[in-house]
Amino acid sequence: MFHMKKTDKFEKIFESIKLDFEFCLMGHDKTKLLYEEFLRIGKKGNTAEIGVFMGFSSKVLALINGNNTHICYDTFEGIAHANPNEDIHKNGEFACSLEKVQKSINLPNVIYKKGTFPETFEEENMDFVFVHSDTDTYHGTKTTFDKFAKLLCIGGKFVCDDYKWKHCPGVEKAVKEFYSSNRKSFNLVENG
Repeated sequence: MFHMKKTDKFEKIFESIKLDFEFCLMGHDKTKLLYEEFLRIGKKGNTAEIGVFMGFSSKVLALINGNNTHICYDTFEGIAHANPNEDIHKNGEFACSLEKVQKSINLPNVIYKKGTFPETFEEENMDFVFVHSDTDTYHGTKTTFDKFAKLLCIGGKFVCDDYKWKHCPGVEKAVKEFYSSNRKSFNLVENG
């Protein structure tokens, strides 16, 4: 019996959902890393993405996570809380309307939280197996850790996009601060 390899499954998913989006800002390789890191957990459960933009990576996570809940946190009006002393990106960049994201993702297991994170966060009683932070800012990355650290299940993962990327120094600062005091407790994956 023929078993499809993980990479073949990813390619099939990637190619099929490309049609629902104008483009994938993270690109093929970073999206594949996200996919592979989720599979390495070895279990399914609630997932979240903070900083959704057009929703491509959220759709990948929701598709491979069965019927479990995936939550998309975004202003859907672009970056918020950018600080010129820590961040290069500016408020309002990477805007995509909620309606456009909902139409592109179009899956029943996805919940959309429109507004500025963490003000939209109400999931204190949920646990999560996978959290993808793609806020491009110090504030967004720090508040992602602050809110989800106690809710990440044993063996769960944080994946931080743009860590160590020269255009997102605030992300690196927030990751280093968090990881220096939580090194033994968390499985952190760099996706820079």
